[in-house]
Amino acid sequence: MIYDDLRTYLLRAASFETTQLFDSVVDLFDRYGIDDYMNVFDAVIGEESINYDQDTIDSLISSAKEMLIGLSHRFMITFHEDATAQDMVTVLDGVYRFENYELPQTFFQILESDQSSVETFAELIECLTGQAVEKTMTIVADVDQALIKRIKEISNEKEDSTMYEESIIDQRIADYNKVKAAHQNNPSKFDYCLNHIGCVGMPFKNYYKPYLVEHSGDFADPNEIAFAIVAQDFLYMAALSYEGLSKVLDLGREYASQVFPNINDTTKFIAVLSTKMMEVGRVKN
Repeated sequence: MIYDDLRTYLLRAASFETTQLFDSVVDLFDRYGIDDYMNVFDAVIGEESINYDQDTIDSLISSAKEMLIGLSHRFMITFHEDATAQDMVTVLDGVYRFENYELPQTFFQILESDQSSVETFAELIECLTGQAVEKTMTIVADVDQALIKRIKEISNEKEDSTMYEESIIDQRIADYNKVKAAHQNNPSKFDYCLNHIGCVGMPFKNYYKPYLVEHSGDFADPNEIAFAIVAQDFLYMAALSYEGLSKVLDLGREYASQVFPNINDTTKFIAVLSTKMMEVGRVKN
């Protein structure tokens, strides 16, 4: 069995949310190079199975959780018993980012803080995924100090090429406030980032991936209002990001098709984004 077959099964037998969960699980396993997970799922379903029952779905989820727990043991992370498979995916995605994503400046400051290993880990996860510290601490029961030590080693190796000067952080915050000023300083879903400076200066995709998950299906039938809402959010995410507000049109061209797959809709969206960027440009510093 290949994942396309399993996905077809899930679309018929389970909710769309469960299918999305397995999309995330499979993506994570592929990134970590785990190559036998489909054999496990295949054994649950059976080659000839046509039983679209909840027991089979529950068994698939349980199998996914067992493999996620096994993966967490590589990193000496222990989950609370009531942690869901999606919770585990989010945490392990954050661990993957430690080695494979650029790190914001305050990441290094957190590593030097006098906190428990779980608190330190939760703050690091917030930096890289946007998940609140409190949420991570309800998922993770224990983190071995050896993992924190390893993260420090990785971070020190990257520090010269990834750590921001304070002036760059200040510029990102100033650009964010400029976007807000262009829109009457109305509250934004990204305002929390200003209270967690480790969330400022991450790669654009770190903001965009959770945004896509949150708004999955919201803009399936786009209109001018939808274009305006997404364009506004693009401005906020670009202003906060490593790439910066000046790159917002390039980011729009690269990522917009994931929200608006129709090329005509993408073209309309870029036009709206360009207009909104001009409005921001008229704001005086």
